[in-house]
Amino acid sequence: MPIILQPYSTKFEQGELRLERIKYSMEVPPANGKTIIIAQANIFSNSSAGTLTKYINRRVFCADLYHAQSTSSSFTPAELFYLAKHSRKCFSFSHCTVTETVDFFNLWPLLKRFDHIDINIRNLVLDEKKTPALLYRPCDVRTSSFIIYNCSLDENVIMAFIECFLKSPKFPTFFEWILKNEFQDVSLQPISDKIKTAMTTAGYVWDVKNGKGMKDTVYETYNPKSLLVRTNGKVFHVLMLPHV
Repeated sequence: MPIILQPYSTKFEQGELRLERIKYSMEVPPANGKTIIIAQANIFSNSSAGTLTKYINRRVFCADLYHAQSTSSSFTPAELFYLAKHSRKCFSFSHCTVTETVDFFNLWPLLKRFDHIDINIRNLVLDEKKTPALLYRPCDVRTSSFIIYNCSLDENVIMAFIECFLKSPKFPTFFEWILKNEFQDVSLQPISDKIKTAMTTAGYVWDVKNGKGMKDTVYETYNPKSLLVRTNGKVFHVLMLPHV
């Protein structure tokens, strides 16, 4: 029988794994030849690619995780897919890197069941030719918050996401498309108008309060130029940041 450790969260920091529960922290106990399964949450901080693989090879597995959260860490493609496969609620990666190029749309079948997606991963690309993957079984999409960084201003790709979410059971309450620095001087008005048309055609109504009727509050941040779509039931609002 495997050793199942609950309700510990796992924290991978600088290449090492520790178990954490509230303020208590300890090392992973010796398995004595048995498999160890950790089922709670996975947190990575300043970890290098191969760290997760190192522990998997030691028969330490993470399964049915509530969330996968990472900051300033790197992963192999296999590790990224592993975390997407074995997590179920939140997928949040900030200032991370994958060692080889990974196409987002290959990852999407695993991601679309997450409630919260927040991705800032270098070497994660969006290949326009693969956007049809978004429209395969949109009924499976469960995302209520979607944020993605370092994007181009490819209108076909953006509209593919909008179409996907319009065909899903419920459009996310918060959708943010954050552009690469090279697009900071490009106008977002054309794509904003396209989104408004698509939303109204689908039966959504523009927020007469100009965004104040939305549940999710927007704050001006240090983020570069971005496009936001927020919904509250069938009411929606499109916002361009910085405010224009």
